[in-house]
Amino acid sequence: MKLRLTLLLSLALSAGACQRGRLSPVVNNAPSNAPSNAPSAAPAHASPKTVLASSEKAGKTAEAERLASKRKRLAAARRARTRALASASLEAGRQMLRDSLDESALKAFREAVRLNSRSAEAWLGIAYVCERSGNVKDAIVAFKEAKKLWGM
Repeated sequence: MKLRLTLLLSLALSAGACQRGRLSPVVNNAPSNAPSNAPSAAPAHASPKTVLASSEKAGKTAEAERLASKRKRLAAARRARTRALASASLEAGRQMLRDSLDESALKAFREAVRLNSRSAEAWLGIAYVCERSGNVKDAIVAFKEAKKLWGM
């Protein structure tokens, strides 16, 4: 009797009479070499915790990529805004020099250098205003910086 039951059960399983979703959890979680008819996002031997962990990992990776992209865009926008402010400060310093407002021009040129330390024109403006006001030491330092930036 026991042999018949075992034979019938193995025959039913091999014939595909049982569907994967209708088996007990013990049979469902057992590793199987036979392909499954039920569609699954994870391999048949993966536990629910493993599937959840891998989907969380994929979600975290996508979120990290999105945040990195956002940081790059914000940094680019910040650099563009800083360049625009530096350019405006440089132009303001030039205008103040034309109006003979040396002290205000010096502040504007220093602001341009603070925003963009690689602006040779701003360093040259500082050198010119310092030389014009009699501050030769600062004029020499600023002129040397401008010369270095121009590659001379």
